[in-house]
Amino acid sequence: MPHDGNSTGWYQRLLRRDERWYVRWAPLLLLPVAVVAAVLLAGAAVFLHAYVTMELPAPEDLTIPDPTVVYASNGQRVATLDPTAIRRNVDVEQLPDHVWQAVLAAEDRGFFSHPGFAWSALLRAAWVNVRHGEIEQGGSTITMQYVELAIRDVPRTTVGKIREIAAAVKLERRLPKEEVLEHYLNAAPFGRGAIGIEAAAKTYFGVPASQLSVNQAATLAGMIAAPSRYEPERDPGAANQRRTYVLDGMAEQGWISDQMRSRLVAAGLPAVSQEPLVQYGPHSYYVDAVRDVLADELGDRRDVDIGLRVFTEMNPGLQRVALDTLNAHLEGTAYTGAIVTIDPRNGAARALIGGRGFPAEQFNHATHGGNQAGSAFKPFALAAFVAAGNSPTRSVFAAPATMKVDFDRYPDYSVSNFGRRGFGAQDVYEATLTSTNVVYAQLTSEVGPAAVAEVATSLGIADDEDLRRATAPAIALGTADVTPLNMARAYSGFANGGSRVAPQLIRRVETTDGDVLLDASRQPTRVLQPNVAHVVTDVLHANVRRGTGTAAQIGRPAAGKTGTTDDFRDAWFVGYVPQLATAVWIGTPDNTPMDGVTGSGIPAETWGDYMGDAVANLPVADFPDPDLAVLSPVAPETVTNRAAVAR
Repeated sequence: MPHDGNSTGWYQRLLRRDERWYVRWAPLLLLPVAVVAAVLLAGAAVFLHAYVTMELPAPEDLTIPDPTVVYASNGQRVATLDPTAIRRNVDVEQLPDHVWQAVLAAEDRGFFSHPGFAWSALLRAAWVNVRHGEIEQGGSTITMQYVELAIRDVPRTTVGKIREIAAAVKLERRLPKEEVLEHYLNAAPFGRGAIGIEAAAKTYFGVPASQLSVNQAATLAGMIAAPSRYEPERDPGAANQRRTYVLDGMAEQGWISDQMRSRLVAAGLPAVSQEPLVQYGPHSYYVDAVRDVLADELGDRRDVDIGLRVFTEMNPGLQRVALDTLNAHLEGTAYTGAIVTIDPRNGAARALIGGRGFPAEQFNHATHGGNQAGSAFKPFALAAFVAAGNSPTRSVFAAPATMKVDFDRYPDYSVSNFGRRGFGAQDVYEATLTSTNVVYAQLTSEVGPAAVAEVATSLGIADDEDLRRATAPAIALGTADVTPLNMARAYSGFANGGSRVAPQLIRRVETTDGDVLLDASRQPTRVLQPNVAHVVTDVLHANVRRGTGTAAQIGRPAAGKTGTTDDFRDAWFVGYVPQLATAVWIGTPDNTPMDGVTGSGIPAETWGDYMGDAVANLPVADFPDPDLAVLSPVAPETVTNRAAVAR
């Protein structure tokens, strides 16, 4: 029948169309299958080759990694971060169970159930690496980590990971789990150059590993993932968080009770022995600061004390001159001090002294803690005032010995000049040279303390809580805590015409194989109009010529400002020439008051003697002339309008 014929023809045509579609698309459908198969075959080949050929040494045969070497800017080797403890192997039977249990809770909770690798950990790490476009997580079991330690040339690639898995499987087929764990405990790095649990116990707690408490064991175990990051002395918060993670894991596995877990979490970090500064003469404080930078930049990935070549910006000659000059001016006193020198053109830290020398002082005052800057903070208020269009020579304020300044949240804010000295009325230029507090309190009230804080933070003063709460005119008088490193950095912005620099202690970091891990070169960032910086420099230049900073004169153009706190706990001189900016701080190790030391005394004298030597081989350079004509004049009657309530 016609109907049947038409129906059959339609069906045959459909089949032919389907067949053509299948033939056309089959190669494309098979391509990803073929690719996956090829990848799997290649992976299997790598796995089999590694399984057959790789041999793993025992812990006693492992080579201790080369220590990190630190170089000065001229290529001179200035420090070798040698391990602080000799590795001594220990039998796992000699350890309390909670020691190895803490390590498993930190690094491999499924250790006794996997064949050397864990699919879940590998897939989780693969997902993280795909998202970030590079190898960030390895998903390594303890066995795989031991392979990494034993065979140090395994690359951080997919092929390297397959080789690592193969070696781990082979190792676990040859050795019982307990022996693998023992090998790992004797080879793992714990920071400070300590290799193995025995060295770590003695380095951090001064006891053999057999005497570690549960809390101590959890703290050490938590450090293995990133020793520099989780070291308690460097970052107590991160170390405590990691310790809690380990204790949670121990409770989860039933190794400690929930009650013990809660008690230990509440107890906090156990006391660790203080990490001594490296003993490298005048370079000790600089190297200590370098280790801090390495820990911040690379501590998540490796122990920074081993296997690196660190090229710094240190000028070893300036470093020695700085230490010698500081000690010469502090001889016969119980005071301490710090000196930091930065190249304002690029932020390179040329010298950094944080005390009178190792081993007398274990604290790096150049970078740690912080002290009030006193009047050395006034240039930031001056910059904010000038940036608002005000001329320092045509802006006049009342300058009695003591006065009350009206301010939004602090009405009748009382301010006094140093020594209770009055000056009648002063323009801002002269008030800077005499460091008149009452003028700077009024100036700050006029522009707003937030504007002063903005200038300071934009130039590199740490944006700490004191500055964020800057709601009183006293911010210009230096009530916020600062470090000499940050003050030298901030004044560099005046020296270079208004650009913020990043203080660069490190130029480059390489592995011993030459792989570059860190290239720290950074460009300055413009934060102030050049003329604002030039006006501030012009005022600070006059301060060295005929103001409070005359003791800092060095026979060439120099600018700077003194600073003294009310109770004589801190005294500063921070200044610069076009090529170098230097901060000098003088105080006491325990922050007790000094005997009348002011910024115009020991700090300015130290700065002058040191910088005189520092610039001896540099060409004399002049500061740019400011353009005062672009600044707004101020009517004379504003003197009385600004006077507030004088006392």
